[in-house]
Amino acid sequence: MTPDPELVRAFDALGLPCVGAGSAFGAFLDAPANPFDAGGVTVHARTRELTYVSGAVTLPRGSTVFVAGVAYTTLEVPRALDDGALSVVLMDPA
Repeated sequence: MTPDPELVRAFDALGLPCVGAGSAFGAFLDAPANPFDAGGVTVHARTRELTYVSGAVTLPRGSTVFVAGVAYTTLEVPRALDDGALSVVLMDPA
């Protein structure tokens, strides 16, 4: 899939700078908003979700991605959102 150039420019301008699989790209990093209780202690997940323009980069499972200089490891094969213009992948800090 060839990425939409306007979408790539928007993600590069508004997203966080990322480097992964030999490519530089812009993306948005989300943290789960649902902490859970573990025996009276509130626990926040370390897992993060990276949303980026499909076709801007290929991120296989287990690859390292640097988001604003912080290393993460992909936990799954990225999945397409809606019409496929965007992809999302789950990651943990490396």
